[in-house]
Amino acid sequence: MDLRLRYWLLESANPVSMGTEHITDRSDLRFAETVKEHFSFLKALGFSCVSFEQSFVRFESSKASIHVYHGH
Repeated sequence: MDLRLRYWLLESANPVSMGTEHITDRSDLRFAETVKEHFSFLKALGFSCVSFEQSFVRFESSKASIHVYHGH
């Protein structure tokens, strides 16, 4: 399976600006839940969500893994 041939543009319906504040509790952003919902198309490609935290979600298939992060 060659995922490089396809590109998906995912836009947030509710963008969140964190400004210059340092936020340590990101649970209000519901990042992991939102990623799992919007990346659900990966299931049809053989991926499953294997781990998640407040700012990180990891999907795996038998051939590849995808890491989605919030932040820098």
